[in-house]
Amino acid sequence: METYSNFMMTLAMGLFGMSLILKVLLDGIFNEWDAVADINDLMKNGLHLKHTSTQRAEDVMLELEKARAPSLSTNIYEQKRHMLAELSAVENRVSHAPVVLTPIMPASSQNLPN
Repeated sequence: METYSNFMMTLAMGLFGMSLILKVLLDGIFNEWDAVADINDLMKNGLHLKHTSTQRAEDVMLELEKARAPSLSTNIYEQKRHMLAELSAVENRVSHAPVVLTPIMPASSQNLPN
């Protein structure tokens, strides 16, 4: 009976330790993984590879480029164009603003109260 209780205690502690280790590993590995998106990409690439023998290389490269980031490059250009427009508007306001120069007397020549 004592051997059985030792075995059950050892088994319980071992299973508890294994569950902690697996929980940490699975949370660490699969926390940021989007399985659906990866499977879709795999299916697209797998289906794409079947038809590559009949397609031109330029068409394949265009399809891959479109699949990667269809709006990324246009968003970057739009942001850059918007920033340049804002910069030119600020430069126009600054260049047309009148400049008023006010002389400031040095601290030694000002009248300081006693």
